[in-house]
Amino acid sequence: MIHNTWVAKHKDILAPAPRLVKYEFIDTPFSQHPYIYGFPLFIDNLALFYNQDFFLQEGFAKPPVTWEQFIEYSKALTRFSSTGSLLRAGAALGTNSRRINRATDILLFLMMQNGIQPFNLKTKEVSWANNAKRFEAAKDALRFYTDFANPSKSVYTWNEDQDYSIDAFWEGKAAMMFNYAYNIQTIKDKAPYLNFATAPLPIKTSTITGSQPMSVGNFWGLAVSKQSSNQDVAWDFLQFFASKDQYARYIKQTKRLPARADLLESAGQDPLFKAFADQARFTKTPYQPDERKMQEIFDEMIQKVNKGELTLDQVLNLGADKLKLLVK
Repeated sequence: MIHNTWVAKHKDILAPAPRLVKYEFIDTPFSQHPYIYGFPLFIDNLALFYNQDFFLQEGFAKPPVTWEQFIEYSKALTRFSSTGSLLRAGAALGTNSRRINRATDILLFLMMQNGIQPFNLKTKEVSWANNAKRFEAAKDALRFYTDFANPSKSVYTWNEDQDYSIDAFWEGKAAMMFNYAYNIQTIKDKAPYLNFATAPLPIKTSTITGSQPMSVGNFWGLAVSKQSSNQDVAWDFLQFFASKDQYARYIKQTKRLPARADLLESAGQDPLFKAFADQARFTKTPYQPDERKMQEIFDEMIQKVNKGELTLDQVLNLGADKLKLLVK
């Protein structure tokens, strides 16, 4: 089993599929023409979760489509006590992974939406280092994210005193959060009567990318090691697993979103999965030489901005210096 973020780093130790093997899935890192490095077990991507009851109370009939709408909704949904303490967050957003589940993925998405990835795939260099335009794009994403936890900003809606984001959402202490489809069942188990829904990620117009749907992927796949002495047998099994009937049985049992193109449309008929299905073909996997260490670096960047220890420029320069070490 291999995570979608590991393929780029480890493809040299994977045994590509025999030439006649077909890839009948949507585009993922497991297929890199002319090679097939494996088959995705399912597809998952980052999307918006929101409390429908809170939305109806504010007269919001539909989820936000743009970030401008998201900010408007978040402000309206946030509740403060008479002393200024947060009673309910409009959105769980702004701090690092200590309080926000998948915080670094959210920041990574915002950077990608601004047209950049942490690393340039060809040169393996940090994209915003020594590039003024990309530096500003990265800074805009980091500023936008951390402003939601900055008491001096009008979008302030979150701080370190809040419960963990998933808990805050099912407890009714946060009206919106960003997460993956696998947490739908988690929320149902924790709060069976919670009236929640999901929606695609808000769109932002960027001078680099323009307005287009996009999300960050988080899923697993099956691959074959080059060290295996039974590569042909292993690939025979993968082909059997990936056949439409067998794969459909697996998806039904696991309640995951299928990565096979011919099964994806029907899976999107479930209202809670529709947003994830709609975004599936626009799901990106940015290059991450070490996912865990990247999370630590991004978390540190967020924290230093939250605490006001460094300026945004200083934080991004520090982050770039540490990210460079991951590809040396």
